[in-house]
Amino acid sequence: MMRRGALVVVVVLGVVAAGAGGCGQLRRQASDGTASDGGGTASGGGPAAGTSEQTVTTADGRRRTFRTYVPASAAGRTGLPVVVLLHGGGGNGETIEQQSRMSAVADRAGFVAVYPNGTGGISERVLTWNAGSCCGYARDHDVDDVAFISAMLDALAARLHTDPARVYVTGFSNGGMMTHRLGCELTDRITAIAAVSGALNVDHCRPTRPLPVLIVHGTADKNVPYGGGPPADPPFPGAGSWTNRSVPEAVSFWTGQDHCPATPSRSRQGSVLRDTYSPCTPGVDVTVYTIEGGGHTWPGGRKGRDRADDPAPTLDASAVIWDFFARHGAR
Repeated sequence: MMRRGALVVVVVLGVVAAGAGGCGQLRRQASDGTASDGGGTASGGGPAAGTSEQTVTTADGRRRTFRTYVPASAAGRTGLPVVVLLHGGGGNGETIEQQSRMSAVADRAGFVAVYPNGTGGISERVLTWNAGSCCGYARDHDVDDVAFISAMLDALAARLHTDPARVYVTGFSNGGMMTHRLGCELTDRITAIAAVSGALNVDHCRPTRPLPVLIVHGTADKNVPYGGGPPADPPFPGAGSWTNRSVPEAVSFWTGQDHCPATPSRSRQGSVLRDTYSPCTPGVDVTVYTIEGGGHTWPGGRKGRDRADDPAPTLDASAVIWDFFARHGAR
């Protein structure tokens, strides 16, 4: 299959020295704005540790940005797995890195964490993804975010020498919706997906192969209701209006696509229900974590905004997501 959105150019904006969870404070600006080596390479040809801010220009002429975090434990190594984490509507890559604490999981597990930025008309920090029916600037301007992610993966493979057969995508809210869309349209480049508080809001989903899928969603989510429907209130400025599909609809689609049984095996730990649909196509399963009474949050993470719901402490979503990804190796 021909890859969408071929990479045109990679531009490096800067590098942050490595620190716990990607929070080092020392910033070193690139001396050449057109450099193509991102945060640099360590001995052995693999990436240097730290956080780098980068840019790609896609085939549609848009200049897009993303940040990568390489843990010290992975410095200099090639063939590393990649976890792409898509922010929610009205957020950006930096906020979802803080909200999810995924870089701390990367420190322990040794993968490259990547935090792309959507697009927006209000500011560079209030951004959205074109995830089908939702939402805001990206949807209204028909931004080709699938092409952007494809180009970004090209850049990662070229600069960091990452493993193209171990590319995992997760996202929150509008980013969770975009995660579903990438599972539909970029299946040939993605190993597994995990959607947190995000609906399958794509009208025509046609994956090219069975795909491992993890879903995490709270039953008291008012922004992306578990049972479907519109958000109770506009979740951020410029969001616009849309109607979400339900979690059961997403589960029905993916279990059918993956040839899974209709009835899952179920386990409970407090307010968290885990439904596992298996056996499916060999090497594939669909797993759903339902948090009873859980709101619109990244469970186990931080609040995205002051007035946001409190994250459910009963599940560490980032750890659960990586465990799921790690169980599903190379495509």
